[in-house]
Amino acid sequence: MKRLNLLAEKQNRFVSVSIPAEIVEQIDRVIESKKLGYDSRPEFIKDAVRRRLEEMASMRTRVDS
Repeated sequence: MKRLNLLAEKQNRFVSVSIPAEIVEQIDRVIESKKLGYDSRPEFIKDAVRRRLEEMASMRTRVDS
């Protein structure tokens, strides 16, 4: 049970980052367009970061092969 509590605690930790206003404006336009299915800035940013990390991991795998 302790292990589950630690996992839950880790999942609820957040950090703040600063993003240039121009980029935030672009993100807001994407969200407002409703074309790509994003409902909020956090949702968009988390998805963008995850995708970039996956892309980088894939690139490392190809280089290491």
